[in-house]
Amino acid sequence: DDGASWALDTAGMGAKFVTSFTVIGADSSSPTIFAGVFPGGVFRSTDRGARWVAASDGLTNTAVIALAVIGNTLFAGIHGAGVYRSTDNGSSWAPDTNGLSNPNIFSLLAIGTKASPTVLIAGTDGRGSIYLSTDTGASWTGGQNGLPFLVSIEALAMSGINSPSPMLFAGTFGAGVYLSTDMGKSWTAAGLSYGPNGILSLAVSGSNLFAGTDGRGVWRRALSDFGISSVAQTAPSTPLEIQAYPNPFSQSTTIAFTSESQGYADVRIVNLLGVEVARLYFGELSAGEHSFQWDANGFVPGMYECVVQMNGRVARTAIVLAR
Repeated sequence: DDGASWALDTAGMGAKFVTSFTVIGADSSSPTIFAGVFPGGVFRSTDRGARWVAASDGLTNTAVIALAVIGNTLFAGIHGAGVYRSTDNGSSWAPDTNGLSNPNIFSLLAIGTKASPTVLIAGTDGRGSIYLSTDTGASWTGGQNGLPFLVSIEALAMSGINSPSPMLFAGTFGAGVYLSTDMGKSWTAAGLSYGPNGILSLAVSGSNLFAGTDGRGVWRRALSDFGISSVAQTAPSTPLEIQAYPNPFSQSTTIAFTSESQGYADVRIVNLLGVEVARLYFGELSAGEHSFQWDANGFVPGMYECVVQMNGRVARTAIVLAR
């Protein structure tokens, strides 16, 4: 009921220090919810939290701080052990640590799908470093890149794609919020630094960035302060048009569009409430024709919308899943 009342859901888990949540199949009839526990590993629920079962086989360290999902692949950020990956709903885990020189993970941000080029971002503690993976965690690159030394990266968030360079936000403990416009290659201070307090969570909603803090409540700042709206006002020379075929469809549909110039693209599926249910692609695209397939197996029949954002242009088209 939108937070009006609350009930305790700890059956099978007990009193644990829960650090993170994520979900696979959020729009399906049987979503799987995952909870990260420090220490204690990962717990899984298939009945919307009524009961939890341990899902940590293969984790050599159970100090789970962060969770993220790309398609049906689950990632766990572990303090002292780097990033682990599971492709079977947490039944087994394997390490994804190639190039990840700092194993103390405090935050994860995943963008993309299992079948498409992806970006996975990991924030670490103590050394002010962020790492990026463009191959679903198989390898990592990155480092400090302008972030302050001896601070932990507690939270990560990303703005909507309104320019060729999406905006990434990093919340630190003790040094405020930092901003990157080049996919994490470099960072600059973006304010909200006040002594020893930290930024524990970040969220982009509508036209604002929200920050949850340690001891100072929730803070809000307009995305326009970071120059997003001014970029969006630059109109492209031609509109972005989307085609979906077949439409209606029973199993899968192909989303196609043409880009007049190179830039970052975000291709996603949302439900009628505007909630994202699948991300078909996030990353850089060349100029020209592009197509991506949405396999809707497991999704509830009905009307959805495909949203494509690229180079300041936003295009939408309705698609119908019919069984």
